[in-house]
Amino acid sequence: MKKGQKKAVHFAHYKSACNLFTEGETVAHLKGKKLLAKWEEELGYSVQPEAYLSDLKQRPDVLVKRQGRNDLALEYQCAPITPKRLVERSNGYRSIGLNFFWILGQKYKLGKKLTNATAKFIRWNASLGFYLLFLDPINEKIEIDYGIQKADFLPVRYLRGYVKSLRELRDFFNRNHSWKMYRLNADLRAEQSKKLEVRLHFSKGKIRKLQMACYIKRIDAKELIWDMVSPHYYQPIYSEDSCYWKSSLSLTLFSGESFSLQSKYFKIKRENCYFMPFVSSVDSILKKDISYVIKKSQINSNYEKS
Repeated sequence: MKKGQKKAVHFAHYKSACNLFTEGETVAHLKGKKLLAKWEEELGYSVQPEAYLSDLKQRPDVLVKRQGRNDLALEYQCAPITPKRLVERSNGYRSIGLNFFWILGQKYKLGKKLTNATAKFIRWNASLGFYLLFLDPINEKIEIDYGIQKADFLPVRYLRGYVKSLRELRDFFNRNHSWKMYRLNADLRAEQSKKLEVRLHFSKGKIRKLQMACYIKRIDAKELIWDMVSPHYYQPIYSEDSCYWKSSLSLTLFSGESFSLQSKYFKIKRENCYFMPFVSSVDSILKKDISYVIKKSQINSNYEKS
């Protein structure tokens, strides 16, 4: 560490390794690393801020030495990072037997939408569902957004908890949290219907493509899409409203077009799913939803215009 008269106390990098870093240091980032290191020490662990891992040519923000257990790399991510770089760093830790955790800065915080930039950090836990961790170094607390879920045309929904230390965070994870997938009441369904009407009226993007395809095949676009608008919240794996790809798939099925289900699956995943490297259940959720659309399309085949 360095302590001078003009700059705040900070962790300094060796000059010979400066080319290893792409993320500029900020006051919040420096405070966050220092806070995480302090909290780990309070748990009785030895910590090494910015420890250089020569095999990986990486420096985790905080390296935690845990006797009798795998060491832990804590990354406090404030700046943008590409999906490729995120995976490279994470796989590097895995390759040498390090556990790791990405804790996000305030710029990544959830609002009404779940962005691609934030979604790539999501993890899943049986007690918490889909969740994210955010560190507020100014107020010295961690925010846990959990039970994250989405619904077509509506804001993302989640529960939120706060802890004031890593000890409290550990206890939070060990508790049984009563979150659930929410159903939509009449008011929210009405809001969905209204927003669909607006999008059909302005006819842009994916809605426009669906309208054109339905027109050619003499199918009622509004009825088709509304039938695929989920009446409840769903797992947050889709980067856009799920009714779009579901309607497109249903239209293909209804039209009797021949296609490879496997190739259709990969196309839907590539074009409609968030990149979530830490969630293993994305494939199973998508396959289940595809099966649902196929069954629903076989039952409901009355979209033709009168």
